[in-house]
Amino acid sequence: MMKGMKRSFLLMALVLAASPAARAAEEPSPTEVAPRFGVSASETLASTPDQRATSRQIGLRILSLCPNCPRSNVSDGSCYWSRISRVVILNAVVRGYDEETIVKTYNEVYGPQVLASGTERGLAMAAWIFPYVVGVLSFLAILLLGRRLKRRQALREEKVPEPVRDAAAQAELAAELEALE
Repeated sequence: MMKGMKRSFLLMALVLAASPAARAAEEPSPTEVAPRFGVSASETLASTPDQRATSRQIGLRILSLCPNCPRSNVSDGSCYWSRISRVVILNAVVRGYDEETIVKTYNEVYGPQVLASGTERGLAMAAWIFPYVVGVLSFLAILLLGRRLKRRQALREEKVPEPVRDAAAQAELAAELEALE
């Protein structure tokens, strides 16, 4: 009886761990960053058109981490994550935070997956530029190899001597071949 209860309890725990509610507890909340700026995620402060334009630019650099939506930036997203993040970003701009500080804070709270583009230094920049460098070098290598092969072919065609068409040599060769048979 006790084993059966333990088994059903473990089964129930596994089902609950796989449930949407349990996964939602692991998902990052868009409000986690608001306390860092000392702003609210639920009310929007009064702002100027310049501040709204600045917050839109910042939102283009930050991705929505909503698990149910395709990856999109916060400025263009329509999910709850994007809407709350737009409010937080606008309130931070109104409070006087600059673009780099806001993007850096989002990166610190949520990690590099929140950035629409990679960081501009270090290994991340090398990882971003590496495929382009390899592509250009591959193209150049194929181009040089093609030129080299073309030159070799031209040299081979130049080195092949024309057969001798001397009548006396032809007669002598025919005589030797007849003697061998």
